[in-house]
Amino acid sequence: MNECKKCILVLFFVLLIIYPLVSASDGSGPKNIFNKRYVLYSLDLSKQDGINRFIGVMDRAAAAGYNGIVLGGPYHARNYSQTMVNNTVFLVNYGRRLGLVLIPGHFDQRDPLNDVYDDLRGKNELAEAVPVVDTKFVVEEGTPLVDVLPNSGFEEWSGLQVKGLSVDALGVIAFKDVTVKHSGNASLRIQDTFLNPPYFHGRVMTSFLSVEPNRVYQLSLWVKTEGFSQPSKFKVYIRGYDENETGMNVLLDAYRAITSTQDWTEYKINFTNGNKTKLLVYFGFWVNATGKVWFDDANLSEVGFDGVSQRNPVATARMDPQVVIPNAGFEEWSATSGVPFNLSVDKLNLVIYRDTEVKHSGNTSIRIQDTFLNPPYFPGRIILNPIAVQPFRTYELSVWLKTQDVNKPDKISAYVPGYNTNGYQNLTLFTEGYSYGMGAFVSSTQNWTQYKFVINTFYETRIRVYFGLWYNTSGKVWFDDVNITELGLYNTIRRNFMPVVVESSDGNTVYQEGTDYVVRNQKLSIPTGSALSVGSELKVSWYQLGNMIDGVAPASACQERFYTELKKDAQRLNALFLNPPAFFVGYDEWRLANWDPACKELNGGVEMTGGQYMAYAMNRTEKLIKEVRPDAEVMVWNDMFDPFHNAVPNYYAVRGTVEGAWEGVSPNTIIMNWGTRQNNDARTNEPQSWSSLKFFAGRGNHQMIAG
Repeated sequence: MNECKKCILVLFFVLLIIYPLVSASDGSGPKNIFNKRYVLYSLDLSKQDGINRFIGVMDRAAAAGYNGIVLGGPYHARNYSQTMVNNTVFLVNYGRRLGLVLIPGHFDQRDPLNDVYDDLRGKNELAEAVPVVDTKFVVEEGTPLVDVLPNSGFEEWSGLQVKGLSVDALGVIAFKDVTVKHSGNASLRIQDTFLNPPYFHGRVMTSFLSVEPNRVYQLSLWVKTEGFSQPSKFKVYIRGYDENETGMNVLLDAYRAITSTQDWTEYKINFTNGNKTKLLVYFGFWVNATGKVWFDDANLSEVGFDGVSQRNPVATARMDPQVVIPNAGFEEWSATSGVPFNLSVDKLNLVIYRDTEVKHSGNTSIRIQDTFLNPPYFPGRIILNPIAVQPFRTYELSVWLKTQDVNKPDKISAYVPGYNTNGYQNLTLFTEGYSYGMGAFVSSTQNWTQYKFVINTFYETRIRVYFGLWYNTSGKVWFDDVNITELGLYNTIRRNFMPVVVESSDGNTVYQEGTDYVVRNQKLSIPTGSALSVGSELKVSWYQLGNMIDGVAPASACQERFYTELKKDAQRLNALFLNPPAFFVGYDEWRLANWDPACKELNGGVEMTGGQYMAYAMNRTEKLIKEVRPDAEVMVWNDMFDPFHNAVPNYYAVRGTVEGAWEGVSPNTIIMNWGTRQNNDARTNEPQSWSSLKFFAGRGNHQMIAG
């Protein structure tokens, strides 16, 4: 589905249920029978303002005589908070008083262990992954980790948020301070924790930090105080975790004495991490207090027991062969035509300009401005010439960007399709981040900032790279210094049939994990006694987390636990929605699928097609719903099961043809048909939307259509 359907957070979608086409008794031809009308609405049950708006929708729907509302949302039911449970119970009962039935629509292809807002801690269990094959690694001398903490000087902020860190009650007890600081332009001030009941936390917390096992680390921190009432309660708390972010041990839980009022003072605390390779670091206060404390210039670095780091060799990825982007800094322009070499731009000197005054480096950047001057589609794009890459490799693309008075910064985009897609339709290669990348993270006016995008090349040997705007905008955006690097062991997924394989460069030797290497984040640690030594060249293959275009990984439908978790959802939804008459399955735009080797094992040693994969997923999902509620109807979007929509030979990054996916849809399933394509289909010589309706009618399915 195009991006429009995602707008149902603010618009509701009227659905009319129709039965298979029948003939009128007078012989005048087929007629439609509309006997039910529903509203489709997507709602975050955790947000009260959205609940209030939805109550208004319910009132209007009831007044207009609708039968009910199909209710979707961003969370699987297994992750409902108590607030969400309470809101659900209230809305279901409110709807019943109005004569409206609420139908839950919380089944989709997202990994149910890792909802859209989660941090993918359990990604190894269910998430879809794509292969990365024969990345070159080279063993080199190890170097100590230095300054592991992100934004350790508290210099980078986005509004009230400290980039890279979590802080309790920002804007209430915690503040950016640009007047009092140890160095740089800012510090973090925490004051009057009594204003943050009931636990009175005033803490700084990191996200997961990757470290090497069996090392000594030192946390250092500069602290200043003024009239702080609980100086003995300054605490440092550090947790250690395994590589998959489980198996927690407390590595440090210690108070450090500060004084009530003191000038900037540095504190250093050493600790060992044992076999843990992920850390969560907390420092601050867990106490009801008054007064002020400033933090600045925190640092986490590796030290040895004698103060000198001792490190084993490590192996890291090398780009092989080397990829060079010509004119990546936009320095070279034709003296005769005035156009840049090795790239294309939209409407030079109308919306795109060479800028020799504002640039990140060198002498030139490219400025895009006021794309409203380029109707009807308003493009303002930089298009790099095709870049040669290796298939099934992981690359990181980066670009520097600056903005001034951009009225729609969320429309600043990056797009990386394959150049020869080997049949894959509109193959967007991003496996990290959002469909067009940077827009959600760009401000209307900001200084030079680097943005990075990670892709898996799939079958591609050439890619195209686009930066710019695809929208009617005003304001200025500068781009400069594009770069590409190859990554190794990035977002590695490991489970049955998804190993990490390390071989010699000639492929004649397969090395043993644990004895010859230990898998870490984007590298291999080489233990004492390994057959590998400094200078060894390797080929490393693994499976990379397969995020779809919205930055969320789908689950693998070939993992049994996927259905175990969905059944838990169905049971909880059945209870919360008071035995609803139907369940809505939101399988649509499933653009990355069928890469899990477990699918072949499940299919008797024969590779599944994409259609078999979708059919299997739908068949299993309908069965588990019927196990929970045998009399419930099942609804599903049409697109992934529709030969006139997405069930076609080549669909994005689904492995194999999606034809035949409809075989997994029961004739009793209600099809939510949102097809609106009016162009004729060559197979039927009729509009695709009409062909779709007739296709499912011919299979005996009742349908809902947008009205």
